[in-house]
Amino acid sequence: MTSPMQSKSNLLALITLAVSSLSVSAVEIVAHRGASRDAPENTLPAFQLAWEQGADRIEGDFFLTSDHVIVCFHDKTTERLVGQKLDVSSASYQQLQTLDVGTWKDPKWKGTKIPTLAEVVATLPADKGRMFIEIKDSVRIVKPLAEKLNKTSVPKSRLAIICFNQAVVSACKEAMPEVDVHWLVSAKTYQKLGVVGVIETARRLGADGVDVQASNAITLDLGKALRENGLQFHCWTVNDIPLARHMVKMGVDSITTDRPGWLKQALQAKEPSEPMLQHLGFDDPKSGPIGIKGLALSDAVLNTGTTLPASGTVAMWYRPVQWYDYQTVFDSSANPNEWELWIDKDAQIGFRTSSHDLRITHRLHPVASVNQWQHLAVTWDERMVNLYVNAAPVVSAKRKQPAPPSGDFCLGGGHAGNTRGKGHWDEVVVFDTVLSSAALRTLMLDGVKSPPSVEIPEKL
Repeated sequence: MTSPMQSKSNLLALITLAVSSLSVSAVEIVAHRGASRDAPENTLPAFQLAWEQGADRIEGDFFLTSDHVIVCFHDKTTERLVGQKLDVSSASYQQLQTLDVGTWKDPKWKGTKIPTLAEVVATLPADKGRMFIEIKDSVRIVKPLAEKLNKTSVPKSRLAIICFNQAVVSACKEAMPEVDVHWLVSAKTYQKLGVVGVIETARRLGADGVDVQASNAITLDLGKALRENGLQFHCWTVNDIPLARHMVKMGVDSITTDRPGWLKQALQAKEPSEPMLQHLGFDDPKSGPIGIKGLALSDAVLNTGTTLPASGTVAMWYRPVQWYDYQTVFDSSANPNEWELWIDKDAQIGFRTSSHDLRITHRLHPVASVNQWQHLAVTWDERMVNLYVNAAPVVSAKRKQPAPPSGDFCLGGGHAGNTRGKGHWDEVVVFDTVLSSAALRTLMLDGVKSPPSVEIPEKL
């Protein structure tokens, strides 16, 4: 009979195998409104710069003017970028051409105009590059858009339409069956519909795929379901490397970003290893998979002989065997009330840096129960302390009187003034840096890869 921990270990192995097969180079980098961090959004300079930075696709937003010209602009009105309020869909093309949409970004872009769809498409290199056309208008734009795309010399395979509006998605696919059309999905919509709801909606609309707001809440289930239904998987808008790496591992076809050159270079570079100070794996191949990856430390106190860094992260798998007041998960040998993580009789997890600084708590019920493994993590620096349960941030607090840790880092106890913990510890790691929630999720799912585990004395 397979034990729960064996099942957990097998699941982690399958996840690791699945994500390791994904190729970063196969993921397209999409320039959001062009290279919009470096040039004024949705302008020809931004799109031209995106190609220079090595973008695989560009993405622009489009409205239909009152005189039936399709123009590239994001907001319904021009007020944010220009200061003068014109309704883009009600204004004429000539009115919009009088506006300067570059100066707001930097004086060097003074005189930059709102481009047309044809002008943006014309920036595509002759032999490479694709484009996302995001429709910000209503169904009224569909017929003029179809007419414009039929006249362009750019192959339809290099163009795709994206839109939040379901009616527009459906109408575009009906009017332009040879052009890929993707439904844009916000994090709120994804949370509401779930994987099944997103798939059912995309299929009902006739969409070729979905373009989902990037989030650590996205799991492998979504990518798997989309593949099984023959749907493409894109995401927006990512300017954070850990989140980008997470979305790559979830199986996306493309990532939209304001910084295409920077993100592409970062993803293609070897994934950096975090500065790991200590790794306690408790692995013993002779004992079998009792813990997450090995023997685990059970109902014992371990003094690691090291001091926690001034800013850093402690992460571990922990399985309590019962709830009772102030059982220590980890502790400092210096003082009973400093740098301690504990669990009480009400299944409440708590952490304190010192009695003068801060004390935070979070109730584990109904998520956790005794004899159930949880991935716990604490991060800190001179300003903030964050508590995570299963890679989800549950409490964040500002420090009042910050002071660096002192004493030895201990598991299960460490100071005579505290109650020993009753439970099991596995895959305990200490980092000399504050890990992000995305990095903690990767750590939880993929496991600890390097350096080799610290050997534990046989008496344990």
